[in-house]
This record gives sequence, C-alpha cells and structure tokens, in this order.
Amino acid sequence: MGDGDAFGRKYETEERQDRSEQASEMLRQELPWNLPEKRSERESRGLSSSGADGRELDSPQAESRLMQGSELESFARELSDVRWFDLQLESDYARLKNAYAKLEDRSFHSKVLIEAALEERLGLGDDATVFTDEQWNDERYMREFLKDHPDLMRDYETYLQEKKEVDRLERSVDLGVDRRAQELQGKIDRFTDALGLPRVKLEVVHELDNARGTYHPGKGKVRVLKSEIAQSGTVSPGLIHTVAHELTHLEQDFLIIRKYADTLGIGKTIGAPAQLEALQEMYERSFSKSLSEEFIERVIQARQGKVLTSDERSRAEALEQSIKQKYANTSRLAELDYQLDKLQSKFKLLQPKA
Repeated sequence: MGDGDAFGRKYETEERQDRSEQASEMLRQELPWNLPEKRSERESRGLSSSGADGRELDSPQAESRLMQGSELESFARELSDVRWFDLQLESDYARLKNAYAKLEDRSFHSKVLIEAALEERLGLGDDATVFTDEQWNDERYMREFLKDHPDLMRDYETYLQEKKEVDRLERSVDLGVDRRAQELQGKIDRFTDALGLPRVKLEVVHELDNARGTYHPGKGKVRVLKSEIAQSGTVSPGLIHTVAHELTHLEQDFLIIRKYADTLGIGKTIGAPAQLEALQEMYERSFSKSLSEEFIERVIQARQGKVLTSDERSRAEALEQSIKQKYANTSRLAELDYQLDKLQSKFKLLQPKA
C-alpha cells in the first residue's frame, strides 16, 4: 500500500471520528443531566438535583435507558461509519432544488399570462376563476380547455416540458434517497431490537414545518428531511442527532402503550378484538390521537408479555401526564390564534372604507 493510500485511510478515519464526536457532543448538550461525568461534576458542586436546563435528574426522561449517553453515543458511532458512494446524488439533488425554483417561477408566470389572455378573449371579469391550481396541473384537462387557443397551448406545452424534466430528475433522486434510507432503516432496526424497543418506520419527506425531524405518536414513524440524506456522502452529525432524538419519543410512546396493555391484562398477544379496541380507545382518550393497529402489533411483539415494574409504571404515568399537558397547551394556543384571527377580521370590517 502506497503512502497516498495510507494517508487517505488515515484521513477517512479521522473524518469519521470527527463526525461521531460532533454528533455525540450534540447529544451531550441534550442530555447534560444524565451523563455520568456531568452527574459527578454537579454533585461535586452540590447541584445534583437538576441538569443544565433545570430538569430533575430523576425525571421521566432521565430514567430512560435510551437516554443514557453510552447507548446514544454507540449509535452515533455506528451511523458515523456509514459512507455512501453514489456521490452523483448530491449534485443531482442540488440540480433538483434549482429546477424546482425555476419551475415554480415558470408556472406562476405562464399561468398568469394564460389566465389574462383568456379573461380578455372570453370577456370574463378580473375576479373570475379561469381554472383552479388543480386543473392547471391536470394535463388532460388543460389540453381540452386550450384546444381552441393554440398560441396559449404552446405556452402551456413549454411549462409541461420543464415539469416533466423536473419529475424525471426527482424520480432519479428519490431512488438514490430510498437506497440510503433503507440502509439507515437497517441500522435503526438493529439499535431498537438491541434495546427491546418496537421497530420504527423511517420516512423521508420533502419538507417539515420548522423541524429537521418528527416522531408520529401512535404510528411509530420517524420522518426526516430528504435534504438531510441527499446532500452528503456520509450521515451528517445533524441527521444522527435528529434520528436519535426522535427515537427517545418512540421509547416514551412504547412505555405508555405498555402501561395501557398492562391495565387491560393483555399478555404476549392480543386475545380478542375487544382488547385491541379498548387499547386504541385508551390512547385516543388520553392524547386525541389514533393508535394504529400496525404499530400495536410492533409494540406487542417487542413487549413480549412483560409487565412494567413499579418504577417503570411510575415513569409511564409521569410521561402520560406531561404529554397530556403539552397537547393541552398546544390546543389552547391554537384556539387563541383562531380567536385572534376572528377579532382581527371583525376589526377590519369596522374600519371606514377609504
């Protein structure tokens, strides 16, 4: 092996270690109250009762095995070892983003010009709806609609051609992203299996509301951004952190559902449809969210008929109340926003017209 190969291997190892350390540091910032070295440091300063963010060391979150730094850091190291060699995907994704922007601009201007021309030719008012957004993207409908306007049809054809190119590129990017996601799914499965957790389903989406990832309670699904997977030949520290963080919500969901299963006397399997329905009703009554039958099957399989210990049940009850309160607060904020919008609308109606 030449000096160049040796240097390349050394650089790759250092780069992998650096990614792992970055992800681990992000996790440490999230779990400062629970790491052994942080506990010792705080105890030496007489501050052992709470962590950096004020949460109790014996809080429901801190008691989770998944929240132990060693477990998550081990997971971070494994994901840091992943290298993807389909490097064309990164440049294709960059091209796709650029193509999206151009297509959106083309769609807006073509639609406005065609609508304006039709309003004039058909004698429609300025406020008339010539065609909806859904109709605009329905090629068959638009071809029929514009059959007597060949000049406008040519403009629409130009838009369609660009759209088909974007769709083709998107399909190519999605295939590459799916391959990477399947590899991540396998590593996540091994991690949850080792901890006795139900398997989670990894979903890749184009966008999320101001988030890099989400967990869907009652469904056992983790969603991550397509950009996080497509934009690098490695698993970034940010993506490692996102997946690890969302898995903590899976563990909490699992614990609460186990508590309900214990309450209903469910064993290694669900004995009757009535038990399944009762379990779903308990979950929906608590959180106003549905509990899917498919996720229940994964939970029951991972549970293996084991009843919660008294400590686990106490933690499940604390988590249940905490999450209920969180949802209640979110619901109240949504209601306040709705009432504020109504007041603002009424205020506008009361304003004198210019």
